Amino acid sequence: MKVGINKWRIKENKIWRAPVGKPVGLSLQSFFSFQETKGFPLYPCPNYEEKIKNKMLKYISIIVPIMLVSCSDNAKQETSSTDKLPIYGERYYDEETKDTAYHHIPDFELINQDSVEVTQKDFDGKIIVADFFFTSCTTICPKMTNQLKRVAKAIDELNDVYIVSHTVDPEIDSVETLNAYAKENGINTKKWWFLTGDESFIHEHGGQGYLLNVLRDSTAQGGFLHSSIFVLVDKSKRIRGLYDGTVTKEVDKLIEDIKILTKEYESDATTAN
Repeated sequence: MKVGINKWRIKENKIWRAPVGKPVGLSLQSFFSFQETKGFPLYPCPNYEEKIKNKMLKYISIIVPIMLVSCSDNAKQETSSTDKLPIYGERYYDEETKDTAYHHIPDFELINQDSVEVTQKDFDGKIIVADFFFTSCTTICPKMTNQLKRVAKAIDELNDVYIVSHTVDPEIDSVETLNAYAKENGINTKKWWFLTGDESFIHEHGGQGYLLNVLRDSTAQGGFLHSSIFVLVDKSKRIRGLYDGTVTKEVDKLIEDIKILTKEYESDATTAN
């Protein structure tokens, strides 16, 4: 079941869905009002009203930060004037460095499709495209995998860019299952990792780390509600882009933004020398 971070809102005690492809990075106010102010239509989703309403309220603290682009106006201006991508998430003051810091992917320990432990240290010096899925999903996950195959082809010769897919259903998606899934889809696991581990940790990691909604729900097809968003993470483990993995144009934008981010590091290295 697809629940995009910017696809839902609560209105008149009902859950309403906005059209697929609505841009991400909305402000908190827009989370509740962008449909009316921007003229986007709303569609009722009565089958999931109360359950999704309660869970969305529970996870507001997780989902909302992704709407809050740090210095959003300045970030947009910076992107157009300096060709750098914005940084998503809340800023905070780091007592250790005595400087402004940005939200980043926290520490983790998971297992990949080859039974190898993967931690945050394996992300050092790498640009990551991350998503959350499960192998038995028959709705949005096949579309997401096919779109990520396009990304994989685009990054094949970029040594520092990787794809990381986290299963939201570790009970079914064992190491052997993930390995078989990769082989069935002709995926090069040297550049595209599939991660599994403790279910509660992965769901929490998806929310607090990648700022995406990930939760188990027996009423949803396949038993899970999870985002279709692809997350672009830079070498400092900061979120630099968010893209609907079921929409070709947004994945096109992801591929272009990977090039921009790569050039950003190349430019920084040239300047340093």
